[in-house]
Amino acid sequence: AVAQRLDRAGRAINAEPQRAQTLVGDARQDIAATVVGLREIIADLRPPALDELGLVPALELVIARLPATPPVRLHLEGTVRRLDPDRELVALRMVQEALSNVRRHARATRAEVRLSFEGHALRITVEDDGQGFVPREEYEGGHWGLVGLHERATRFGGSVAIDSAPGAGTRIQIVLPDHAVVQPSAEVIDPVCHARIQPDSAYGSATYNDIDYFFCCPVCQGAFQRDPARYAA
Repeated sequence: AVAQRLDRAGRAINAEPQRAQTLVGDARQDIAATVVGLREIIADLRPPALDELGLVPALELVIARLPATPPVRLHLEGTVRRLDPDRELVALRMVQEALSNVRRHARATRAEVRLSFEGHALRITVEDDGQGFVPREEYEGGHWGLVGLHERATRFGGSVAIDSAPGAGTRIQIVLPDHAVVQPSAEVIDPVCHARIQPDSAYGSATYNDIDYFFCCPVCQGAFQRDPARYAA
């Protein structure tokens, strides 16, 4: 469409300069809309909030953008911490898939998402009060949403359990093993903000070029993960 408008503008530029100007303006709008669309696609592949702030803020943003019906509430249990980037992304995608199933199939009046940060695992529970279903029938029927949840969890050594029955709502429980955060044995300096971190009190850690780096908060860890060469010693 853009090329056609520009071709017509080129043919009309001498005889109908006003029309040519209008066609060029329309082409510019089309290009701008395409750029916006591409940016949204790129952001959906890996939301910037996930890298910058972590799983919880990214999930809060996802939930805030959902339709108002059914309402979705987020609950947190345990001490919130960063996971490695791949686990955070797969956790976000699995919650999105579970909530998509709620909206499309459950006919629910409410839904809840619970993130439980346990010792060495993240436990995710997505629950609704909808019409429910028979899990075995859905698996045997090749329900791609449920199959995808299991495939993603298995890739990270995790598991998915589904508790549902007709008329009784649905509860999906996902467990993703977590790599425990390596803690410093002595005082260290956050490579991003240069804050002093006391022994065994780092928010998170990352390894780059065989060196362990420690962070005081999710913002610093996210900045380092995006561009480690900038902050590495």
